[in-house]
Amino acid sequence: MRRLDSQLSRVDAVDSKVGTVLGLAATLTGIFAGFAAVVVDPDKGASVVSAGLLGLVVLAVFLATVREGLAALKLEAWDERPNWDELLRSAEELDLASMHAWVAEGCVLSLKENEPKVAKKAHSATNARRLALLEAGLVGASLITLLVVNAAAR
Repeated sequence: MRRLDSQLSRVDAVDSKVGTVLGLAATLTGIFAGFAAVVVDPDKGASVVSAGLLGLVVLAVFLATVREGLAALKLEAWDERPNWDELLRSAEELDLASMHAWVAEGCVLSLKENEPKVAKKAHSATNARRLALLEAGLVGASLITLLVVNAAAR
């Protein structure tokens, strides 16, 4: 039962991390947009075009991050055997050794049923994290690019 609890705790940890990643990605997108609004000179065509193109790339990576993050947060029906009502009924009918075997079997079945779902969730969370890191690099490079393009346009 501790192993099943541990498995479900991993699910909660992944969900928490994905929330942080999505918050970071949204913040980075906002930073890019705010910086571009301040730095870009609307009278300089090269500056506006550069900001627009870079903004589309940042937005595309942000949306991919959100897609992966939401896939990781997708609600799943987790198997949590043994069912408590069945456990109470079985406690009245089974001896202690049979009861332990029945509980152990339910836990193992739950672990096997849940593991592919946990792996899929973790994979999506890892993809979201990687995309958020890519977005961070793109935003940094884009901000420097906008400064250089804007300075060159003066």
